[in-house]
Amino acid sequence: MKAIKYTIVIMLICAVFSACSKSSGPGNPPPPGPPNNSTGADVYVAGYEVSNTSNNTQRQVAKVWKNGAGTSLTDDNGYANAFGIAVKGSDVYVAGFQAAINNGTLANYTATIWKNGVATSLTDGKLLAEAHAVAVQGNDVYVAGYEVVQYDVLEFNGTSYVTVKRSNRVARLWKNGAVMPLELADPQKTESVANGIAVQGNDVYVVGYIKGLYSNVGYYGAVAQVWKNGSAMQSLSDKKKNDNANAIAFNNGDMYVAGTENVQEGNPSGTRQARLWKNGTGIPLDGASDIIRSSEAFGVTTYNNDVYTAGMSGTSTMVNAWKNGSALTLTTDPQSTQARTAYGVAVQNGDVYVAGFESNVQGKYVAKIWKNGASTSLTDGTKLAEAHAIAVVGK
Repeated sequence: MKAIKYTIVIMLICAVFSACSKSSGPGNPPPPGPPNNSTGADVYVAGYEVSNTSNNTQRQVAKVWKNGAGTSLTDDNGYANAFGIAVKGSDVYVAGFQAAINNGTLANYTATIWKNGVATSLTDGKLLAEAHAVAVQGNDVYVAGYEVVQYDVLEFNGTSYVTVKRSNRVARLWKNGAVMPLELADPQKTESVANGIAVQGNDVYVVGYIKGLYSNVGYYGAVAQVWKNGSAMQSLSDKKKNDNANAIAFNNGDMYVAGTENVQEGNPSGTRQARLWKNGTGIPLDGASDIIRSSEAFGVTTYNNDVYTAGMSGTSTMVNAWKNGSALTLTTDPQSTQARTAYGVAVQNGDVYVAGFESNVQGKYVAKIWKNGASTSLTDGTKLAEAHAIAVVGK
């Protein structure tokens, strides 16, 4: 969660880019351009770009980029974001949310899936909901996210018991638009969110977190969780901490999950460190062991027998990508303020692509991708923008 979070990686999962042009000049970055795709690959990215701010309300559009060319999925008058992407054949699927802004008031987010730019709502918009990841298998489209659900409780008001409405986030798995139940995701007992998804054969895996699972024994932190076909398959972390799982990938039968783990037991607000779990066992990530500044892993993918992870290190070393736990070098724009986060990673023909953002000297986030460490801006740096997920497909 990025606080959210989220980038979803499974074979063909991508991220969204935004692109616009601006002349170079003193204090201005060079105009964005397409990545160097000499290998004959198509690069898809999903994310957002701020469109304008009026009546003290920020408006932003969900965007998808193909080879650096940006396409808006929503209009300039609302508030939307894209977190996950998948490509199958000529079809591009994007997961995110959209919300209307009326007279300066922001409506609840509606979890949304876009297929080739056409939106389908997964929720009714009455309560908050987001779609974080998407995977396609055959003719089936799977989406992971969350939805706020209301429920009634009886409370004593001093003289009698009255019915009071409460609400909580519930992890969701949608298959072709229909909700598929996830074990332990009970709004009356826990808060839960699904961040990542992968399909292996006939099995559907979802990762995220469950909070309050052990409240009956005095522990209220979030537990990084894996679901398999809706059943709670594995908790990756200790109930005494406050952890999260963001993305999942497989290789040769091994399961890899990217996320974060609280290293201060008993302190839910303590420092969190980026984690890569292999079959449930944590693997150290170089530069992500600072006990003062938090770090997090948002994306993971595999290529041959190597495992690639994207995230933020939270240290002055600015590590944002790893190969088998060892840091990869990403170039830094000379005009950057050194604030940088990577959300998605993909590999095609040995080339490593990373999607995220970097802050410029004006304090604006610039949506970017890095190919083998070299950066390309997707936006011109005049407005806030981030790239959240990436997929690379051979032509």
